Amino acid sequence: MAVVTIPSPEIMKLTGLKKEQVLEGLNDIGMPTEESEGEMFVEVTPNRPDLFSIEGIARALNSFYGKAPGEYAAKKSDYAVKIDPSVGASRPFFVGAVVKGVKMDESALKSLIQLQEKLHETVGRKRKKVAIGIHNADAIAFPLVYKFSKEEKFIPLDFEREMGIKEIVEKHPKGRAYAHLVKDGYPMLCDQKGVISFPPIINSERTRVSEGTKNLVIDITGTHQKTLSGVLNILVCALADRGGQVYEMVVGKDAYPKLEPQKMPADTEGINKLLGEKYTKAQIFANLTRLGWTNDGKNSVFVPPYRMDVSHYADVAEDVAIAHGYNVFKPTVPNFFIPGSLAYNNDDVRQGMIGLGFLEVVNYALTNQKMLDIAWKDTDAVKIINPKTEDFTMLRTNLAVSLLGNVAANKTHELPVKIFEIGRAYEAREKNHLAFAISAEALDFSTIKGVLQSISLVIEKDFELKKSQNVLFVKGRGADVYYKNAKIGVIGEIAPEILESFGIENPVALCEIEIIKG
Repeated sequence: MAVVTIPSPEIMKLTGLKKEQVLEGLNDIGMPTEESEGEMFVEVTPNRPDLFSIEGIARALNSFYGKAPGEYAAKKSDYAVKIDPSVGASRPFFVGAVVKGVKMDESALKSLIQLQEKLHETVGRKRKKVAIGIHNADAIAFPLVYKFSKEEKFIPLDFEREMGIKEIVEKHPKGRAYAHLVKDGYPMLCDQKGVISFPPIINSERTRVSEGTKNLVIDITGTHQKTLSGVLNILVCALADRGGQVYEMVVGKDAYPKLEPQKMPADTEGINKLLGEKYTKAQIFANLTRLGWTNDGKNSVFVPPYRMDVSHYADVAEDVAIAHGYNVFKPTVPNFFIPGSLAYNNDDVRQGMIGLGFLEVVNYALTNQKMLDIAWKDTDAVKIINPKTEDFTMLRTNLAVSLLGNVAANKTHELPVKIFEIGRAYEAREKNHLAFAISAEALDFSTIKGVLQSISLVIEKDFELKKSQNVLFVKGRGADVYYKNAKIGVIGEIAPEILESFGIENPVALCEIEIIKG
């Protein structure tokens, strides 16, 4: 989930709604929201990047509460970009637009920056797939040229002196952070005065956007043309909602943005079959209108230009269901039966842990390298090629890190905290693991060892402990767990520096073992 921060007074101003209506509406649309000290923190699923700004959220609320969906269009213009033959395959695509007359106050600027950052992190795959540049149009002399070059020099954003390309890559903070994306060449966007952008690294200081900037140029480069076009639509629609007038930018023989709504059939039969309802076409049209869609009154609906997540009638059905209200649907028992069995039957282990006073937790099987690096230092985890969020980028190789996260989340809970999890870990193969942890004001190795000995009686296995140098544990207070001369787990008292990384103040002892069958 992406968390979008918006000022409470501003969203109420943009929608004309009371705070309670805003919070209730966002929850009904599917965006859980918390409000604190004049700000709202809105959880947005990554498949709705159009909601990463206060403008997008206000637009969704206005439609949901009955205001007519807005219309978006781009005026023809002679703003042009030439794509130089030097442009390589590593970052071949470019789209852009000009937006004039934007009311760029402090709130609008913060929202634009937040939208840009969220799009970079999610849809943009940390700028690898999509990189966005936003410039002061009054400082730019058209036409533009998009090319690859090593010779250019310019003053990068937040710097006061001119730097060469290689120097930016080596010394500028953004250059060091994203240098791995330009190994195959250095993309340059230039106007008639020089460089305005070095995508996906940094913009020029000359074209900085600040409060009071009225006219903007948006450039987007990347590796997937359709995604770039969708991201551009999200940005220009948000700026149009701020009073801006959108102008086309001619890129080669094409022109962007493409704001013509996508036409889709109103598949009444398919939607009803998927949702188990009996909507009329009029009811489907009415529900979709609450989510910003339009229709021809006959057989077609039109996807708003800022919705880059819609590609199938199932997406249409989802919006019908959201507008109808998930809580209104009446649950039914499926009219089919498929017998099945558990891949692992762990009832004996589970009942044993509960009998020892532990509470069961269930965590995601996905994690990220940052979490693993805190304690486990795994480098060979199975990675997801196209993760939707930075929180879930790989399959977990252990349960221990998740369990420590649970302890940290419950550090204000009455002590002792005693939790366990039975779940899958993924290394060279999928394994069934048991992990348990105790957090108390005072405990030692013998406490957690006693729990392991009790569980060994439950599952009728004899474990052997051998001295361990695992950095997860206090030196001399950790051990490896062996069964039939094969290492199957670890046990010990968690090292203070690991506890500090998680923000845990009390001692923690933890054990994790593979549940061996047979």
